[in-house]
Amino acid sequence: MSKKDESAAGLYSYPIRIHLFVAIVSFVLLLGISLGFFHYQKITKLIVDDAQTMFDRAAQDVILKFEMAYHPVTTTVDLLSFSGLLSASNFEERIVYLEQLDSVLKTKPELINMLVGYANSEALILRRTDNDNARKQYDAPANTAYVIDSIETDTGVGILERYFYDASLTRLDVKFLEQTTYDPLKREWYEAALASDSLITTNPYMFYFSGLIGITVAKYSAKDDAVIAADISLDSLSNTLEQSEVTPGTQLYLVDSENRLLASSEHEDFVLSSSLDVTKIKSIKELDNPILNRIIKGEAEYSEAGNFFQVTGNDWLAAARNADLSDSLRLRLLILVPTKELLFEALVVRDQSIFITILIIILSIPAALFIATKISNPLKVLAAQTSRVRRFDFSKPVPVKSFILEISDLGHSIQLMQDTIHNFIEMINAVAGEKDFERLLEKITSDTIQVSSASGAIVYLLSEDEKILKPSCFMTHDGVRPNQLNDVEVESDALLRESVQSHQTKTFNIGRDIKLGNNDADQKGALEVLDALGVDELKVVIFPLKNRQFEHIGMLCLLFDPLTDSDAVASAEKLDFVQAVTGFSALTIESTQMVEAQKELLEAFIKLIAGAIDEKSPYTGGHCQRVPVLTNMLAQAACKSDDDRFASFDLKKEQWEELHIASWLHDCGKVTTPEYVIDKSTKLETIYDRIHEIRMRFEVVKREAELTYWKAIAGGASEEALKPALDQELAALDDDFAFIAECNLGGEFMAPDKLERLEQIAKRTWLRTLDDRLGVSWEELQRKASTPSSSLPVKEPLLSDRRDHIIEREPSEYEDPDNPWGFKLDVPEHKFNRGEVYNLSIGRGTLTDEERFIINNHMTQTIIMLSKLPFPKQMKAIPEIAGGHHEKMDGTGYPKRLHRDDMPVSARMMAIADIFEALTASDRPYKKAKTLSEAIKIMGFMKQDNHIDPDLFELFLTSGVYRQYGDQYLKPEQVDEVDISLYVGK
Repeated sequence: MSKKDESAAGLYSYPIRIHLFVAIVSFVLLLGISLGFFHYQKITKLIVDDAQTMFDRAAQDVILKFEMAYHPVTTTVDLLSFSGLLSASNFEERIVYLEQLDSVLKTKPELINMLVGYANSEALILRRTDNDNARKQYDAPANTAYVIDSIETDTGVGILERYFYDASLTRLDVKFLEQTTYDPLKREWYEAALASDSLITTNPYMFYFSGLIGITVAKYSAKDDAVIAADISLDSLSNTLEQSEVTPGTQLYLVDSENRLLASSEHEDFVLSSSLDVTKIKSIKELDNPILNRIIKGEAEYSEAGNFFQVTGNDWLAAARNADLSDSLRLRLLILVPTKELLFEALVVRDQSIFITILIIILSIPAALFIATKISNPLKVLAAQTSRVRRFDFSKPVPVKSFILEISDLGHSIQLMQDTIHNFIEMINAVAGEKDFERLLEKITSDTIQVSSASGAIVYLLSEDEKILKPSCFMTHDGVRPNQLNDVEVESDALLRESVQSHQTKTFNIGRDIKLGNNDADQKGALEVLDALGVDELKVVIFPLKNRQFEHIGMLCLLFDPLTDSDAVASAEKLDFVQAVTGFSALTIESTQMVEAQKELLEAFIKLIAGAIDEKSPYTGGHCQRVPVLTNMLAQAACKSDDDRFASFDLKKEQWEELHIASWLHDCGKVTTPEYVIDKSTKLETIYDRIHEIRMRFEVVKREAELTYWKAIAGGASEEALKPALDQELAALDDDFAFIAECNLGGEFMAPDKLERLEQIAKRTWLRTLDDRLGVSWEELQRKASTPSSSLPVKEPLLSDRRDHIIEREPSEYEDPDNPWGFKLDVPEHKFNRGEVYNLSIGRGTLTDEERFIINNHMTQTIIMLSKLPFPKQMKAIPEIAGGHHEKMDGTGYPKRLHRDDMPVSARMMAIADIFEALTASDRPYKKAKTLSEAIKIMGFMKQDNHIDPDLFELFLTSGVYRQYGDQYLKPEQVDEVDISLYVGK
């Protein structure tokens, strides 16, 4: 374009602010004038057309309020007719139902009295006294809430007693008014109820005691031969009508079937005369009301629908509605509403709409100028940015903020172009140098969001069977969003299934109104993403992640909000950049996954062994799982301690892994220990408890004694002479067996006198008549063959140590003093000695020396097993750490008899953890769990005996590790106070 053309164009070009201003003001002016004229015409017509509809709704609302107030009264009386109150025979039985009646009166403010009339002329009358006038009428105390009249006829005449109660149903006073002429059987409500099978409502009449005029709802109970009733005063009906007024000028009247006026919203008194016998009520004709007179004269017929008519120059709407309380009292509600009051708001709206239209036109001028300026200013900034890009100046980018999506996207696009090359180099370096898998995924996701200007991104990794996609990292501009997405089955999600099958970048639209598959399951994954971001629609760009074999390992999903990211998702340059980065990231993820998989496999294998050991016997419980926790706590305390004794103790990441594995596998040798030895809870127990055999022998001896006794009697001996001896012998046998059973349970010490008694009992014999070599295993038969067979029958001792009780030991390499592992073991002569006397003579606990050796043998097996595993160089100390937790600082431990300085600190830590866990464990059936103070006390003695490391034990106390573990893993009753000053520094 020439300079002349540019000059000519400039004469006719104006800033966009001017164009926008003129357009907005013109549009608002035209729209305001059109809407104002239309609203005035339309609202004026609607006011007239809708007046009758509004009145009908108002009338329906009034009748609904009336029914809601009084229909529950009839329901309540109906329900109370089944109450036990009607069958009560005196005041004490009837007053039990006071709370029930109180609840009724509180929830039914329309009721003033509740009455019960009985067939014997007795009555109970409950009155509400919620004002001073009512209290004064009955001479009641100041805070009286209820006055209860009880009329009883025990003496043949009605005796009235008046009781006064406050709001909390506490009796305040009682007055004995003696004889009364009141007889419920002669009252109108009682007679009407007696003559009907259902609820009745009386005509207006004077209440006997209060003198008020009202109606009564009552029902007769044939079962109890009594009537329950509730009084409603005409004033209550008027109050209800007053509260139901539609407008200030509304007039409401309640009339009966004879057009007698019962109540009105104006509280007019319609009673002409009243006595206990006759009550006369005004009719509509007798009331000087011009509106009602017009209705009666037929000038304005009232019906179920509202009708217009004029009285004294005003427009009125009138209607009548049925308001029956029961079948016996047919009532109608007359509703009169001034038309102007009913439509007041509509008329105000018409006038306000005209005013608001004018005001909008006036305010649109500055608003239009403001909007035009807000739109044009970002465009000026973008023009300057584009000029710098043309000069290849990418420094100092200025962010563009605009409420217009296109302008905002354009600003983001320009800024993205400036950052592309720099971000690419930074992302490659960051991804290549990250070793932690989770941080690697977060870094990839975060940088991809930043480069692509997406709203969010998700990294899905494919499971090994390629059936499940796991959302491994979900991130938005706000950061990582953990646990917001669930695993997705590839076959159940149409979007992800298509992406997995494809090797190309895919772009999808997902939304709540967009169908992705043939069923709801295909939509599930997409809906989770929409819910997580709180949007209804997203654009999704999916980049496949492939390993070195070009196999899918997952996908990277970029999420774009169509309202804010439309330009970003359309940028081919950004998508190409992301695709290049994801290719390198996929290879890094694959390598990291391989390393993590190896670690997870090792971790799972370790926990598998530990779990199997704990499951093997209830006597070890969760020991293998809790010792690692306690060891880790103590190691962390040592690392954090500023004590000079632990100044050089610090674990690197590899050493933490080494300690973790060693602590989890510290008892792996227990897989070789027989369960019946680990679980031995009594001295005679092997695979089963042999106390049952000995019990049966005692039973046989007792039967032999009884048989000898009866044989002697049959031979002519005196029963009286032999019976004491028999009883004495049987009692002695019972006592001997009880002693044997007590010995079988084990204990802290077998005194010499107990051992001597055990030998004496063992010498008693019993008669065996069956061959004990029949039906036994080949192995046991070989042991029995070492002794000659006895001819039957044969007498045998009750308890014995036989040759076949001995199981010989096979020679083993690790029992050699020169074994390659350095074990120093005191090996028992036999593998097992199951002699009955031998086992019952155990001094402490339930284990023989042979069995204790087998238990301790798990340590040697742990070291042997771990030594055979090809641990990496940085974990070579695992067998030494895991196998040293039974060693003692004085060199008397097991299995190598190491001294303190011969053991690594980690092994000494594990020894403390192993002992403390065993003392406090509550899942060991053979012992009661120790409290913290009891366990620390025992370990204090072990410290004095140089069995555990004194420095680590003090750290265990001063750091609070014992308490921290107790709070997390012990029962509340085990966690007591410990005075650590008794064990620290001594």
